[in-house]
Amino acid sequence: MKIKFFAAGGTIDKVYSDKRSEYQVGESMLNEVLKQANVSFDYECESLIHKDSLDMADEDRQFLFDKIESDEYEHIVVTHGTDTMI
Repeated sequence: MKIKFFAAGGTIDKVYSDKRSEYQVGESMLNEVLKQANVSFDYECESLIHKDSLDMADEDRQFLFDKIESDEYEHIVVTHGTDTMI
């Protein structure tokens, strides 16, 4: 079994600047997180969107849906922020 990860910005991809108390959504940290966790299953990561979850629009959600729907993988995980989990 191989799992596909789609990174879509949000909390997991935020880069904080302590000096300014600000953040930016940067490059996905997903590969590094999986590497440090010693994940032993096969996986592939693809970065799709670099936005905070509060900035996600219906067009972004449709884009994610379309990518998932058309992807060849059966098992897919989307990483994103926690602000809009509900």
